[in-house]
Amino acid sequence: MATPPRQAKPSRRRQCRRCYRYRHGIDIDSGNSNSNSNSNSNSNSNSNSNSNSNSNSNSNGNGNGNSSRHRYHPHLRRTPYERSSNYPLEVPQGGSMSTNMKRLMTAALGAALAFGALSARAASFDCAHAANAAERAICGTPALGELDVRMAAYYEMLQNARPADEGMAYREFRDALRDEQQRWRQRTRDACGARIDCLTNAYTARIAALRGVAAERLVLRMTGGSAASAGAADATYAIEGESITLANGESVRPAAPGSAMKRVTTLVARSAVATIAGRPVEAVLLSDDPGGSGRFLYVATAQPGGGAPAVLLGDRVKPVSVSIERAATGGAVVVVEYLDRPEGAPFAQAPTIKIVRRFALEQGRLVEQRG
Repeated sequence: MATPPRQAKPSRRRQCRRCYRYRHGIDIDSGNSNSNSNSNSNSNSNSNSNSNSNSNSNSNGNGNGNSSRHRYHPHLRRTPYERSSNYPLEVPQGGSMSTNMKRLMTAALGAALAFGALSARAASFDCAHAANAAERAICGTPALGELDVRMAAYYEMLQNARPADEGMAYREFRDALRDEQQRWRQRTRDACGARIDCLTNAYTARIAALRGVAAERLVLRMTGGSAASAGAADATYAIEGESITLANGESVRPAAPGSAMKRVTTLVARSAVATIAGRPVEAVLLSDDPGGSGRFLYVATAQPGGGAPAVLLGDRVKPVSVSIERAATGGAVVVVEYLDRPEGAPFAQAPTIKIVRRFALEQGRLVEQRG
């Protein structure tokens, strides 16, 4: 039995003729309105009441949301505001009113978050979550925020360093330092409240105390019998092509012009003074925090007339020691020891792998010796 031929499917325009007329600005109900007006005019052409009813029918046909829009296609129906005869609004191009409002709210929220990210770096903690009056005062006072960043740099340096007393376990030293820092926050800093002078004195005393602990406890394996001079703590170093001058072993400055973030460079360790070619030379380790999440460790030299440019050792590694030795050829060799992570390990993992690197001082530069 032969299959009867299928009838041709009407075109999309024939299927949705009302949609086509609506999209092209053709009044959908104009035909109905005209027919009504013709019938009314033919039957009552001389009556004023009929002309009034005729005009009313036209206005209703154009103003009623259910008759002037396609009632079978949800994407062409009026919004709830438009279905009311009191609010004959058109749908805004590009989305409904609620969608546009959401876009405006999202843009405003993004701007607020961007502004909050800048102010959150005004201290070592997140200023958006300041817990008490003291922390709010620190975030609102740039000078106090700078002191807080300096104090945090010394504290983290001590947490990542190894104590000089070989009979004292590293874990015991770190835990004691953490407990002392917590007591200082609760009993000294937070007790000041919002008093600026009290907070300034508290931070100044705490920074001096941490610097004293660093000088006493940090490991410095030195060669030679002479003590280190004070020149390395106030010298100028070249880090990534930028000259950075330390004052009492540190440098604090804005990470960028007009930025609330601080770049902190700290003298972590230094060797004894060695005489190379008749000139005193010191090897130093520098910690550079550019204001983001990284903390980079560099090795450099300090000597009259300018030392060797700093060489990057790693990001968030633990410094152990630095020393300078006389080479057999008459030059100098800088030996650095630090702890690093396995290759590919996340920064959250504590560095435990011992690394020893040797650098020859050649023509004012540090050249690594391999093999």
